[in-house]
Amino acid sequence: MKALNFEALRSDLPPTILDDASRHKSPFYMFSKPEESRPSCVFGSSEFVPPHYKRREYLTGFSGETGTAVVLMDFAAVWVESRYMLQAEEELDCNWVLMNGGQPDVPVIEEWLKSNLRGSSRVGVDSRIYRKMEENLHPFGIELVGEPRHLVDEIWTPMEGRPYESNSSIVVHSVEFAGESWQDKVRKVREFLKKSGIDAILITDLGEIAWLYNMRGNDVPYTPVFEAFVFLSQDEQRLYWRDYKLVYNEMNINGNAVNRLLVSPFCSYAICGHIDIDKLVVSEAPIKMMMTVKNNIELRGLRNAHLKDSIVFVTMLAHMERDYLTKKPWTEARVIYELERLRSHQQHYRGESFSSVAAVGPNAAVPNHHYRNGSSVYISNTSLVLIDSGAQYLRYISIVIIADGALDVVARRSLWSVGLNFLHGVSHGLGSYMLAHEQPGYYEEERLGVRLETTMQITPFNTTYRFMSQKFCKFEPITFVPFQASLIKWELLNKAQLDWLNDYNARTLDVVGSELKRMKKHEVLSWLQARTFRVEMKNGSMPVLRVAGHHGLLTHEGSAGHHHAGHPGGQRPVEAFCV
Repeated sequence: MKALNFEALRSDLPPTILDDASRHKSPFYMFSKPEESRPSCVFGSSEFVPPHYKRREYLTGFSGETGTAVVLMDFAAVWVESRYMLQAEEELDCNWVLMNGGQPDVPVIEEWLKSNLRGSSRVGVDSRIYRKMEENLHPFGIELVGEPRHLVDEIWTPMEGRPYESNSSIVVHSVEFAGESWQDKVRKVREFLKKSGIDAILITDLGEIAWLYNMRGNDVPYTPVFEAFVFLSQDEQRLYWRDYKLVYNEMNINGNAVNRLLVSPFCSYAICGHIDIDKLVVSEAPIKMMMTVKNNIELRGLRNAHLKDSIVFVTMLAHMERDYLTKKPWTEARVIYELERLRSHQQHYRGESFSSVAAVGPNAAVPNHHYRNGSSVYISNTSLVLIDSGAQYLRYISIVIIADGALDVVARRSLWSVGLNFLHGVSHGLGSYMLAHEQPGYYEEERLGVRLETTMQITPFNTTYRFMSQKFCKFEPITFVPFQASLIKWELLNKAQLDWLNDYNARTLDVVGSELKRMKKHEVLSWLQARTFRVEMKNGSMPVLRVAGHHGLLTHEGSAGHHHAGHPGGQRPVEAFCV
C-alpha cells in the first residue's frame, strides 16, 4: 500500500468527488507534536444521524448512510457495505483506500490497524460509537483513546459549513394513530423485565424510544425520531433528551446501582463502559419484538398509507407514460418532483421516509443513486428506470418490503439458482410514522439495477390439514402497484407463480381501481386496467395475456422478453418502466 500524497493539488477531479486531502490531514497536523500525546489514528462511523454529526461525510466526501473512516498519518481508508461500493467509488478521491466491508478478502478494521500500526500506538475513537474494539486491539499494544472532543470537530466548524445542532421540538404521536398508550407499553416492558429477572433496561435505539413513548421528533432527516436515551426500571423511568453529559454521568451511577441491567449489543463504550461488566445483560431489547406485532389500529393505518401511496405511484406512472408517448419525456428529477407533488395532496402526509431514488440505466446499478444538479438523465423506452421511494404518513410509513430477515434465502433463491446475487441486506419492519431500510434487488455495474418491493402483512393461513395442530401463516400484500409486463419472461413462470400474479393483479385493480373510480381519475384507471392483466396458459404451456376491459388476447411474443399488455386508444405502452 503506497503512502498518500496529502500535498498534491488536484484540479482534475470529477464533479462528484471532493478533494479532501486537506481535511483528513488537519487533525494530525494539529496534534502531531509528541508532547501532546495525541493518537496516531482516528476513525468514525455513523448511520441515520443528524446532519450536525455527519463527520465521516465531511471528512471523506462519501455520503452513504453507513461506513467507517480510518485515518493514519500516512494512510486513510473507508469501509463501506457492498451496496455502497459504486457510490463510494464515485464520491471518494484518490486519497482514500476503499474497503468492501464484509467480503472474505477484505480485512476488518482491527486487522488493518494491527498491520499498519506498531505496538504502543494510540487510536482515537468516538467512545459514543465503539465498545468492543478494545479487547481485540489491546493484546497488540494498541490503545483506544476516547477523545473528550471529537478530532473532526476541531476542523469542522460552522465557518466550514457545518450544520448547527437540531433544536426541533418533540410532538406527541396520538393514540388515535398509535393504537396503544405509552403507559401500557411501559407496563409491558416492565412485565418482561420482571419475568426475566432483570432490574432495569437502558434504551439507546431512537426508534424504540419514539415508539415506546408515542413521541416523534425531527432530529434526523426522513426519520421522525429525536436524540434521547432512556433508563427504565420498576420504580423509575428517565428520558434524557440531548443532555449527553448528564446521561453519561448518570449511567455510571444508575447502572452500577442495579444488579442486572439490560443493554443492547450496540451500546457504546461512553454509555456502558464504566458499568461493572458482571451487571450487564447484553441482549436485544423486548421493544423491537413488540414493535413487529401490530395492533388493529396500526394495521388499519398501514393499509391506508399503502393505498394512498399506491394511488400516488400508479398516477405518476400513468402520467409519465402519457407524456412520453406525446414526446414529453421526463427526467429522473421530474419523477421525484411528481411523487412529492402528488403526495402533498394526501391527508396526513408528513414527507419522504428516505431520499427518493429515480435512476435510469447505468445509474440504477448504484443502489442509492441520487442525481446531482445538471446530471438528471432523461427516461426512455431503451433503458430501465428504477424508482425507489417511500412516504411518511401520520398513520404509517409506506415502502415496499419483505417482512422477516429469516426469509433472506427466499428473497435470493431465484438469483442463487443461476449463480447471481445482490450484496446488500434484505428485509426490515415498518412503524407507525417511523423508519425504513432495505429490500431485495439485482445490479449489473454500468448497465442496470432492479429492486422489487411489496409490503406484506403476516396473517393466519387456514390449511386443509392441521398436522399436530400446527398453525401456519401466509403473506398478504398491502402494496398494490402493477408489475411491468415487458420485463417478465413468462416462459420461466410456473402455474403457481402465474396464479399468484393473477390474484395480485385482480386485487390491485379491485383495491386501487375502486379508489381511482371514486376519485374520478378515469385516465389513470384506464392505465391501471391495461396493466392488471390476467395470464392464462394456452394449450397448457403458452402464456397468454388477457387485459381487463379489452376483448382481444395478446400472445407471448417470443424469446426477446418484451410482452405488451395493450394500451387504451391502441397505443403501445412504454416497454421499460420498472418500479
